[in-house]
Amino acid sequence: MLIEESAYSNRWRKVSPAAKGLFALAALVAAFVAATPVTAVIIAALVAGATVAGAQVAPGRYFRVALPALLFLAAGCLSLAFSVDWNTTRGDFLIQLAPNGLHTVATVGARSLGALAALLFLALTTPLIDLVALLRRLRTPEALLDIMVLCYRMLFVFSTAVHDTVTAQ
Repeated sequence: MLIEESAYSNRWRKVSPAAKGLFALAALVAAFVAATPVTAVIIAALVAGATVAGAQVAPGRYFRVALPALLFLAAGCLSLAFSVDWNTTRGDFLIQLAPNGLHTVATVGARSLGALAALLFLALTTPLIDLVALLRRLRTPEALLDIMVLCYRMLFVFSTAVHDTVTAQ
């Protein structure tokens, strides 16, 4: 998988997971407290730049990993921009631009983009085993860690099943 390959082959592989986690947390907080959407986008660009240029994660790989989340973000922003109204007396259906819809889209979209960049930084530069060890030192409940590892392993099972299905077709 692309995430796993990047986590083990990037230039910052040997940097402490605690340092990378602290950086990602700081970027996440900075994105959410950003006063303007432009500030949040700048934070996202800086964190993405640190991941691509600093950790030397290939830009194509970064984009391929980010694409599903970006598409989901775009769909969410689109739904925030419009208001749907059903007039029961006339029986008509009205879709219109929501009041303050564009401002809401800009704010939420930019903050989400910053958060995505922060989480991608952590995921693409730190292997899961290092993250689990860090979370264990931070006294995260074992049940939560077990669920996290189980979900991560299921991604590999699902990926193999999709590959085998495509091959069989």
